[in-house]
Amino acid sequence: MLLKSHPYSASGTAVEANRSAASSMAVSQLLLDAKRAIAVDTEAALRCIEHAVSILGGEAALPRTSARGGLARWQIDRVKRHIEENLDGPLQVADLAEMAKLSAGYFSSAFKVSFGQSPHAYVLAKRLARAKQLMASSKMSLCAIAVDCGFSDQAHLCRQFRRAYGASPNVWRRSHFSNADDSLRGVA
Repeated sequence: MLLKSHPYSASGTAVEANRSAASSMAVSQLLLDAKRAIAVDTEAALRCIEHAVSILGGEAALPRTSARGGLARWQIDRVKRHIEENLDGPLQVADLAEMAKLSAGYFSSAFKVSFGQSPHAYVLAKRLARAKQLMASSKMSLCAIAVDCGFSDQAHLCRQFRRAYGASPNVWRRSHFSNADDSLRGVA
C-alpha cells in the first residue's frame, strides 16, 4: 500500500519509491521464508503469507488448519492414528492428552472443538463402526468382535450397539447377511 505524498513535501515521490522498494523486499523475504517453512511448519508458513498479504494491502483470508481453541493438525493426526491402532484396548483421555502435550481438561475441550464430540463419544463411534464392519465381513462370534473392538464384553457391545443403531448386533447382522445372501442368489 503506497502512502500519498504530503502536499508540502517536495520529495513525496522519492519517499513513495523507497517505501515501495522496502515493501517489495519484505514481501519477497516473507514468501521465501514461507517456501522454506511449508514442509516443516505449515503454521509458520501461513503466518508469513498472511503478513505478506497485509503488507500488500490485501485482506488475509487463508483457511486455518485447526478451529480456534481446537487441536493443531499434528495433534489431530497423532491422536487419530493412536485411537485407530489401539481400539482393542483401553483408551484413556489422560493418555491421549499426554500424546497431544496438553492437560486432560484442555485436551477434552480442544478435542470437542476439533471433532465435534467428546473423546469418549468419538472412541465409542469408532469401536461401533469397527464392530459393524467385522459383523458384515466375517463370521466371528459377537463375543470375539466385542473383545477385538475394545468392549469389556459382549453385553457391553450389545448395549452400545442397540443404543446407537436401534437394533441388537445379532438382529442387524442377520438382516445384513440375509440381504447379502439374497443378492448372491439373484433374489430381489
